[in-house]
Amino acid sequence: MNIGIVSSHGYLPMARIMIKSLLLATSCNIELFLFHIDLQEKDFDYLHLDKNRMKIHPILVDSSCFDGIEVKGHYGLFSYFRLLAPYILPKEIKRIMWLDTDLIIQKDIECYYNSDFEGNALIASPSVMNLLGKGLPLELKKKYNVGESIYFNAGVLLLDLEYIRKNISLDFILTIAHEDKELLKYIDQDVLNILFWDKVKITSQYLYNFSLKDAFYDSKINSKTIKDAYILHYCGEKKPTDFTYPDIGFEEYWNIAKTYNKTSYYKTKSLHLVYDFFRKIKHFFIKRKVYE
Repeated sequence: MNIGIVSSHGYLPMARIMIKSLLLATSCNIELFLFHIDLQEKDFDYLHLDKNRMKIHPILVDSSCFDGIEVKGHYGLFSYFRLLAPYILPKEIKRIMWLDTDLIIQKDIECYYNSDFEGNALIASPSVMNLLGKGLPLELKKKYNVGESIYFNAGVLLLDLEYIRKNISLDFILTIAHEDKELLKYIDQDVLNILFWDKVKITSQYLYNFSLKDAFYDSKINSKTIKDAYILHYCGEKKPTDFTYPDIGFEEYWNIAKTYNKTSYYKTKSLHLVYDFFRKIKHFFIKRKVYE
């Protein structure tokens, strides 16, 4: 199974947890293509958790093609690297599953990996933006003739590399990234939705890219939904390593993470409980004041 990720030094601990969860949930061999700009051999060793089942292929990226693009917020320029995958990876690699590092795998995804593209460029899940009535800016939709479509999340992508190489040029991708950099709020995700709005096979966000942020907007989500998900995605600025992170999905993440660092788990868990206690007290008094 070909897996693609991108990581910087700061995201290595999260990448390690994601890889650990992947190895625990699957039984097949993994070819991990790691896109980076400055990682070293010790960093690859840090991520190499099972040398019998997984092989790491470091991909050193020349990021100069994105010079002049400023990425704001918690997004990094690294996010754009997934757009380069079809053109950097060896031609014999025809499909790959691209995974963000801020997620965990709960169940075997090999069957999903082998899904039929049905003539599409990729398989992805809907973004929470659909529930919020957001997505691509109208200006971009008009410019690129984007029709009615489901705005998808780029955190988990199954890519038909052969199709993309044949139908989309890298020059066109870079043109969008540079010309429309002020309008691309969700950077590479917006670019992908421009390119493949009518060439994406949509799959269930509750199974294969369950964004924990959705729980605040989607009444269908409960503890069973979380348990049934194959992939939990901790998208957003706050991660479960932050004690102020909400309860939902917190224990699922740390069930994997604490195998490496129990001290960090107990510290974060303790602070999380204290923070949550005072948050509930504050909420109680605010609610009480409203109804007085």
